[in-house]
Formats: sequence, structure tokens, C-alpha cells
Amino acid sequence: MRSSKVAVAKASKVRASLGVGVLVLSLAGALNAAEPASSPAADPASDKPTTDAPTDERNVLVLRLEGPLDPERETALAALLGSQLVSSRATLTVERSAVPFLAWTEKARRDPKALVLGIVDMRDPSSWALYVVDAARGRAIVRRLPGVEANAAALEEVSAILSSAVAAMREGLEVASTPVEVVVAGEAPREVPPPKAPEPEPPSPAPEAPDSTEPGDDAGLFWAGLFARGATLTPDPVPGVEAELGVVLPFSLGLSLGGAYDFPKGVTTALGSFDLQRSFASIELGPRFRFGRFGVEPRLGAGVEIVRRSNTVPAPGAVAEPDQTHARFAAFLGLHASFALVEDLLLLSLGLEGSYAPQALRFTGGENLLEFPRWSAGARAGVVFAPE
Repeated sequence: MRSSKVAVAKASKVRASLGVGVLVLSLAGALNAAEPASSPAADPASDKPTTDAPTDERNVLVLRLEGPLDPERETALAALLGSQLVSSRATLTVERSAVPFLAWTEKARRDPKALVLGIVDMRDPSSWALYVVDAARGRAIVRRLPGVEANAAALEEVSAILSSAVAAMREGLEVASTPVEVVVAGEAPREVPPPKAPEPEPPSPAPEAPDSTEPGDDAGLFWAGLFARGATLTPDPVPGVEAELGVVLPFSLGLSLGGAYDFPKGVTTALGSFDLQRSFASIELGPRFRFGRFGVEPRLGAGVEIVRRSNTVPAPGAVAEPDQTHARFAAFLGLHASFALVEDLLLLSLGLEGSYAPQALRFTGGENLLEFPRWSAGARAGVVFAPE
């Protein structure tokens, strides 16, 4: 009997040096029951560092519920888990707590009866998170349950995962390998404040006029415009249409290609009547100044002006001449203002235009010559498509 007590004392010292509190308790129980010293606890073949291995003394599943769940379903989950834990000889404890997950887990692990810790995070009703913690080993896993709601299927899935973990732990198996701090840290419960109404953004300051010494921010952008116009071909104004395409160059310079068509104007003289019609094509260049939604563009350019005489009807005794087309070079000058109807997309444009041609055109008109003027002045209004 004395030799048995000495063997037990030696085995107890070995396990104390390895930190196995659970096995020490087992050996103490074996001594009180006067069991032989050759029990499995004293078997040298099993002398391995199983410091955190679960034992029969850990048989409690501690379940924490976090988030909204009505009392009926909470009761149903507890009843379902309780029935499934009977075969594993384990019991269930259900808690709710305001303590952060990690702090709660560390505290619950100190309970020598705790076998598995479970946390059901239901704060997002459409996607639950289930944390399963090996209380003895300090290892954990997390399972995401997307697309769930507080229904029977979700409760059954939670119960099945937890009861399987308990059964595996009771058999001495490991259910997780990641440290609990890695899995649970940062998942502490928090009060979710109600969504705040977005604060109004402060009004953006009006953009300054571009600096002529630095490239503009809108270099490379383009625009296209369509306009109604009126011009002085004869003493009376003549309506017409105009179109242009443009691109923004560095240093906020605008380069445009345009063309216009003035409707025919009837002219009557002593020798008969005929129509005069003017068209032109031009290229113009000028700086672009912008002040918020407003813009100003002075332009200077050159082009070709085409004047056509047609539909000649001679007076009695006169001879009709064939239709004639004359082309002449001209210089163009314009001042255009714009307003953004749709920011960075659509502009309203108003402009004043003038042209001068060095070459004069004269047509016979009775005793005097009818001179087509060297200059013309006009105005235009239209819309410009200018995406930015």
C-alpha cells in the first residue's frame, strides 16, 4: 500500500509540472477510492502534454444570443439544443450579455464546466454568424449563415452545428484550430446607431477664370452646336442656320470649325429679278473664360465665303444671264456667351458675328451696279452639346 501511494505522488508531480489540472483531480479521486497505482492515469505511455484536452468534467454548452430573437423562438432553440445534447451527456446554459465578445469568451472559458462556447450573432437579420469556441483549448471557428431569418430552418442549423461540436469534443476530437483571439477579436457587440440623414454638402466655389499661363483642366474636351442665325447680306437681314464642332486645346483655347447657310434673298432691279444666297466655312480660335455656369469666348478666324446668284428672271427686253457662283476669302470675328442648362452637358449659346472680305462683288441692277457688301454682321442663338 505504501508503494502505491509513492507511485501516485510521483505521477502527480509529473502532471503538475505539465500544468494538467484536470488529471491531478482525476488522480486525487483515484487515491481516495484506493484504486491501484497502475491505472491509466499513471501509465507512462500516456505521459504526453495534454494540458488543454477536454475531460468529462467539461460538459456544459454555454450559448450566448446576440441580436433580436423573439422569446418563442429563443425557447424553441433552447429546447431543440437540449434534446440533442442528451446523447452527449451535456447540458445547456443560455445567456445574453452586453460585454464584448472576446471579453465574454475569456470569462466564460474560466468556468471548469464549460466545454463549448457558442455565440449566435443575429444583429444582421439576413446573415447570421455562429462562433464555436473550444473552451479548454482556446480555439474557435466562425460559420456564416447567409440568407437566413429567425425561422425554424435557421434554428435547426444552429442547433445541428453546436450539438455536433459538443459531440466531437466529448469524444476528444478538435473542432477548431484558429486562436480564439483571431476569430472573435473585433466582433464585439456594439450599438448600431440609426442611419443619419446625409449632411448637405457645402456649395462648391465658383471656378476661377482660367489662367492663360497654365493648361486648362478641360483640355481635350469637345463640343458640337446647332444655331439659328440672322445676317445682313443686303440692307435687310436674312435668316439662316449654322453648325460647328470644336475642341478645347491646352491653355483653355477653343478651336472650332463652323459652317453657315443663309437662305436665298430675292433682289429686284430694272433689268429683272434674281436670288442671292450666301454660305461660308470658317476656322476660329479664341480663349474660353468660365464663371460658374457662365462662359465667354471671343474668337478670331478666317474662311471662305461663297455667294451664288440664281433664279434670274429678266425684265421685258432684257437677256437673262446664267447662274453664277463667286467665292472669296474673309476674316471672321465673334463674341459668344454661354449658360449651362445641364451642368457639364448642355449649354445655351448666344453670339455676335462679323466678317470682312477684301474682294467686292457687283451685280448689274439697272443704271447702277448692285454691290454685294464686303462686310456682314449677324447674330446667332442655339444649343451646344459639351460633355465634360
